[in-house]
Amino acid sequence: MTLKRLKWELISTLKDLDLPDLEARLIIRHVLSLSDMEQIIRADDGISDEDAVICLDLARKRINGTPMSYITGKKEFYGLEFTVNENVLIPRPETEILVFEAISYLKGITKPVVLDLCTGSGCIAASVQKNIPDAEVCISDISKEALETALSNFKRLTGKYPKAFLGDLFSPIESNLLFDAICTNPPYIAEKWYGGLEKDVKKEPQSALIGGGEDGLDIIRRIISESGRHIKRGGLLIIEADYRQISAIKNLMEQNGFTDVSAVKDLAGKERCVRGIFQSS
Repeated sequence: MTLKRLKWELISTLKDLDLPDLEARLIIRHVLSLSDMEQIIRADDGISDEDAVICLDLARKRINGTPMSYITGKKEFYGLEFTVNENVLIPRPETEILVFEAISYLKGITKPVVLDLCTGSGCIAASVQKNIPDAEVCISDISKEALETALSNFKRLTGKYPKAFLGDLFSPIESNLLFDAICTNPPYIAEKWYGGLEKDVKKEPQSALIGGGEDGLDIIRRIISESGRHIKRGGLLIIEADYRQISAIKNLMEQNGFTDVSAVKDLAGKERCVRGIFQSS
């Protein structure tokens, strides 16, 4: 089989997706390590039966909803390439605004101590560390597999090891460890919204998506109420959430000792994060 024929079969398999040609090129790039230009130049080259079978199997996984990032094992975020797998959420561009806000705040602090709570792939933690080299960044997750993924990404991308905590939110963190900033993209999807999510999103771990309660805010309520015991006075708490939850989160933060509470919009113009400065409980 030629490369040209393989690409045609992949596009045919992927025809129900929005961009089947792009999807086919990504699969070929992943399996055969051929750039888009090389795929054009070498269109008439022969492809081994083994490589063709691998590519077509991946195309069938993709059409059945497996995200491309799980197929390739990679996802770019904040200018860095993260390893991802089915134990972690795939980093999304919307979360970059949270990182930008955190970095902007931390640049005014010498040797800040930062916590990435519910770290997942570690995309927030590693991005902060790369941009604030003197920061002491800590990560925490309830999932052992997610924490291992985050540790691997952090070490590979920053050359450092973060302090890592395995457990439920703040429970494994020492009471005397106080943070200049707590950043979190926690589970926040309401169960009633789950059915309406795209097929590929449903392939991501439910435990990292569904936030509990009728409004999806059970985990965020705990984060806000418990964070006062782990954040310095004047420290930043920034939380990603759904735009439908922003008003409720702002109220919760104000009720729990945070001032200067405000929403931050993502590049699509939707309110994506809530940030506040801790003063007292």
